[in-house]
Amino acid sequence: MRGKVIGALVIGLILLSACSKGKTQMVANKGKGVEILTVSVEKPKKEDIELVIDATGTFYSFEEATVSFEVDGKILEISKDLGDYVKKGEILARISPEEYVLKKEQSEADLKNAESELKRISELYEKKFATEQQLDIAKRNVNVAKAQFDLMLKKLKDCDLRSPISGFISKRIVNAGEYARTGSQAFYIVNTAILKFRLEVSEKYSGYVKVKDRVTIRTESAQEVEGIVYRISPSVNLESRAFIVEVKVENKNGLIKPGSFGLAKIFVSHKYPALTISENSVSYFSGTPRVFKIQDSKAIEQIIKIKERVGRRLVVESGLSEDDLIANSLVDTLTNNQIVKIKE
Repeated sequence: MRGKVIGALVIGLILLSACSKGKTQMVANKGKGVEILTVSVEKPKKEDIELVIDATGTFYSFEEATVSFEVDGKILEISKDLGDYVKKGEILARISPEEYVLKKEQSEADLKNAESELKRISELYEKKFATEQQLDIAKRNVNVAKAQFDLMLKKLKDCDLRSPISGFISKRIVNAGEYARTGSQAFYIVNTAILKFRLEVSEKYSGYVKVKDRVTIRTESAQEVEGIVYRISPSVNLESRAFIVEVKVENKNGLIKPGSFGLAKIFVSHKYPALTISENSVSYFSGTPRVFKIQDSKAIEQIIKIKERVGRRLVVESGLSEDDLIANSLVDTLTNNQIVKIKE
């Protein structure tokens, strides 16, 4: 009996020893399985950054005109149509001129008669056969006839409706054969060679935006153009708490159409202190920017807020301090609390 007990104890000790050895081996193997990544690091850098104001807006034609008839009459012909380019002074439409030709000829005859009468009265006046009052009346009649002739000459000329600016026909309102009245709108013309980009800027920037500040604008069709601030509203909109800024833009090749939407950056003459980090140090999770702080040989995930991009560096609005040490390599591979080694 005693021998059996001793045998059981010996067997138990052997099994316990085997289990301890196996556990020790598992811990060792587990330690060997931990991956240690070697990363390069950087510290956020304090810099003076040029203030760039982001805003949205709409393009408008810089010069536009609604062209109306200046005389009554039947529209004889339409020379230009929607989308056509016209030069300043080019004929757009014609009013039938017959009536105004007759009126011009009549006024011209009246002027000649008045001038002949003035000549006759002047000769009589020199011979003391006409009074000064008769001479004054004759002179006045010439002036009236001359004014009437000039008016008829202008009306005859106005039968040709001409463009007051160079640009494109944006709208045609009349048709040939219609009877037009003086003041009737006929065409709407826009000059798209130069555009104005109108945008609203938050009132907090009211002390920074100046005339002649440089502006870059990107359209929804991926066109990118430059312009300069040429007009600033003196008041702030009470509802939006923003003020209007207008930018003058050259529309080379006419690629941008009035009414197009754009994203603008206004480069003002002002700098502000900020922390910046390299773009290599940032990774994104579900669209949220993050970095990895290196603390006690571990990579600690830190969510940050980015204000803007300046070249290949990012301006950090919140989430980091100047004393932080962050990884700037393998950031898409790192996980929170991962053990790392700093590259020498």
